[in-house]
Amino acid sequence: MIDGMTLNKALPALILPTGLAILLCCYGIWKRKWGAVAAAAGLLAVAGCPAVSDMLLLTLEGPYQRKQQPSGAFDAVYVLGGYLDDYCGVDLEPQWDEAGDRLELGIRMVRDGRANVLVLSEGGSRRPPEGERGKVIAGSRGIPEAQIIVTREVENTADEAQRIAGLARERGWTRIALATSAFHMRRALQLMEEAGVPVTPAPTDFKAMGGQRRLEHFLPSGEGLKRSERALREWMGIGFYRLKRLVD
Repeated sequence: MIDGMTLNKALPALILPTGLAILLCCYGIWKRKWGAVAAAAGLLAVAGCPAVSDMLLLTLEGPYQRKQQPSGAFDAVYVLGGYLDDYCGVDLEPQWDEAGDRLELGIRMVRDGRANVLVLSEGGSRRPPEGERGKVIAGSRGIPEAQIIVTREVENTADEAQRIAGLARERGWTRIALATSAFHMRRALQLMEEAGVPVTPAPTDFKAMGGQRRLEHFLPSGEGLKRSERALREWMGIGFYRLKRLVD
């Protein structure tokens, strides 16, 4: 059986540029419609252009560009998961995923006295749990165990919002910093708001390059395609939860 989480992650792939291009190619070859094959190539070329991927990412990261990290004393900093590779054991040196900046920011905020507690989500079904590995890393950086909380198992950001909402109510927290990738912040804030969690954005892991455009920014690449699809997938998630709110 295919669970809902798998469907939630797999179905959007069909309407992202790579999925659409494959469908167009299959249709074009089957029906001998070579225009469809050309359209597939054009779609991949446009989506793979770094200048295009930057533009898409900036629609998500723009509100958090050139802003200082939140100041003042927070009751807790909540670090969204996704910062460690699956195969890294607790007894190994951390092998960061692309979002490793999330945990680094959370640790810095506690060490600098900007947050009293570091909250980590346990993560999904992978073992050892990401939260437990993050706790070991934070402890090695000098964060006392009493200042680290690992939530119960979660599968997505909506689950994480419910976990932190429960902790906030239980402990009377009123100031919580949310540490996550800048491109993911809009959707995360939306879900936290729905769960009734008072959070302040602490964005990190910026993806958009910005700066002056060069020739290579207009040449398609696999990395450019990956970044475009990351931004498009995020907008799909935002749209899905907005639609769900209207239906509910």
